[in-house]
Amino acid sequence: MSSTSILQEPAVVAPSGKDRTGRSRLVSNVLFTWGGQMVFFVSGFIMPRMIDHKLGREVLGVWDFSWSLVAYFKFVEMGVTSSVNRFVARYWGTHDIEGINRVVSSATLALVIAAGVILLGTIGAVVTVPYWFGSDLKGYLSVTQGSVFWLGAMLSAQTALGAFNGVLTGCHRWELQTMRNSLWQFITVVGMLTALWLGFGLVAVAAITAICQIFGQLTMVTLAYRACPGLSIKRSYVHKGTIKELYIYSGKTLLPTGAEMLLNQTISVMIVGALGPAALAIFTRPRALLRQLDSLERKMGMILIPTTSSMEGQDDKKGIVNLLIKGVRYSLYLALPFLLVLIVFGGFVMRIWMGPDYAIDLIPAILAIGFIGVTVQEPVLAILIGLNAHGRGGLAQLIASIVSVILAFVLQRYFHAGLVGMAVAITVPLLIISFVYLPWMVCRHLEMNLGMFFRDAMGQPMLHMLPFLVSLIIARMTYQSYPLIAVLSLAAGTVSLLRFYWRSVLPDRMKNGLVRFITRKVHGKHSLPQ
Repeated sequence: MSSTSILQEPAVVAPSGKDRTGRSRLVSNVLFTWGGQMVFFVSGFIMPRMIDHKLGREVLGVWDFSWSLVAYFKFVEMGVTSSVNRFVARYWGTHDIEGINRVVSSATLALVIAAGVILLGTIGAVVTVPYWFGSDLKGYLSVTQGSVFWLGAMLSAQTALGAFNGVLTGCHRWELQTMRNSLWQFITVVGMLTALWLGFGLVAVAAITAICQIFGQLTMVTLAYRACPGLSIKRSYVHKGTIKELYIYSGKTLLPTGAEMLLNQTISVMIVGALGPAALAIFTRPRALLRQLDSLERKMGMILIPTTSSMEGQDDKKGIVNLLIKGVRYSLYLALPFLLVLIVFGGFVMRIWMGPDYAIDLIPAILAIGFIGVTVQEPVLAILIGLNAHGRGGLAQLIASIVSVILAFVLQRYFHAGLVGMAVAITVPLLIISFVYLPWMVCRHLEMNLGMFFRDAMGQPMLHMLPFLVSLIIARMTYQSYPLIAVLSLAAGTVSLLRFYWRSVLPDRMKNGLVRFITRKVHGKHSLPQ
C-alpha cells in the first residue's frame, strides 16, 4: 500500500455549469430526509408502548439498557464512517472518481477490521454482563444477554459496510438514503410488532431488528454503486496515507459523537445500577422523544457537512456564512414549538403516550430546555465539520460530558436527587457549550461578528415563538379550571405561530405552489356543472 494523502489536489476538474456542491438540492434533500424520518418517529412512539404493554416496564428498561451497552462499541470505528461523507463530497465536487475510490476502499478496509473488533467485544459483553449487572437485572439476565448479542451483531455489520453510506451522502443522493432507511425501518417495525403479537419475547424482537437492518445495509451498497458511476472497491486503491488522513479527520469528528455517547450511555448504566431498569424506562421516554427530534436536526446537519466542504473547495466563505445563519434559524424553527410544548406540558404528554407512571413534569421540561442548546449546536457543528475545524469544539463537548457524568454521580450518591438530578446533570454543562463556546468558535473561524450571529440566526425565531409560549403558559394555568380559556389561548397562539411560519419560514417557491394548488382546487370546484 503506497502512501497518498487524502487532501491532495483532485486530479479531475468538475464539468462547468453543473452544481456538484449540493446547494441546488439542499432544500429538497432536507425535506426528503425529514419526510423519511417520520417512519422512525412513528415507530418510536409505537414500539416502547407495545413493549411496555406486552412485556412490562422492566423489560422496556432492559431494552433501553441493551442499546446503551452496545452503543459503547461505536467508539471502535473511530468516526471513520462519518468522515467518508466529507471527503467523498470533496472529490465529487471536482468529479474525481479515482479519489472517491481511494477513500472508500481505504475506509472499507479499516471498517471491516473495526467490525471484527465490535463482534468480539459483543461476545465479551454477553459473557461478562452477569458479573457486572447480575444483581441489578435480577430475573432479566438472559434476556439482556440475548438482546445485546443481536444488537452487537447488527452494529458489526453496519460498521463493515458503513463507507457506502458516505458515498450516498457525499454524492448528495439523500433521497436514495432516505428511501432505503424508511423502507427497512418500516419492515423492521412490522416484524417487531408481529413478534410481540405472537407472544415472542425481547430476544426475538432484537433478532428481527438486527436481521432487517443488516439487509438494509446490503441494499445501501447497491444504491451506492448506482449513485456514483465508476465506484470501485479494490485492493490497489487502499493507501496507508489515506487511512491515516481519515483517522486524523475522524478523530476530531469522534470527539462530539464520543462525548454524546459517553454521557448518554453512562447515565443509563448509572440509572440501572442505582434505581433499576424500570426507572431507566421512565427516564428514557422523554429522551426518546427528543432523540427523534434530534434525528431531524442531524439529518439537516449531515446535509450541511458535504455542502460546506464543497463550498470551501470553491473558497465561498460568504456562502458558508449564509448557510450557517439559515441552518441555525431553520433548526430553531423546527424544534422550538415541540420543545415549548414539552417544557410546559411534558408530564401531560408522557401520561397520554405511556401512562400515569411516566408522567413526571420536571424530567421532560429540564431535558427540553437542554435540547434548545442542541438545536443551535447541530448546524454550527456541521459547518465546523465541513470546514475541518471542529477539533476544539468536540473537545469542549467531551469535557462538558465528563463534567455531566461527575455531576450526575455526585447528585445521585450524596444528594439522592433521583431522575430529576440526572436530568439536571445532563442539561447544564452542555447547554453552556452549545450556547456560548461553539457559536463563538464558528464566528471566529468565519470572521463573523458574534452579536450578528445571535441577532440574525437566533433573534427572529426566538421572537416569533413568544406569543406561542405565552399561549401555552396561559393554557397550562387554566386548562383544569377554565378549559374554554385554555383552548382559546392555544388556538390564538397556534394561529400566530402559523402566520409567522408562512411569512418567514416557508420558501417562496413552496408558498406559491400551495397557493396555485388551492386556487386550482377552488376554481375546479366552482366550474362544475350545476
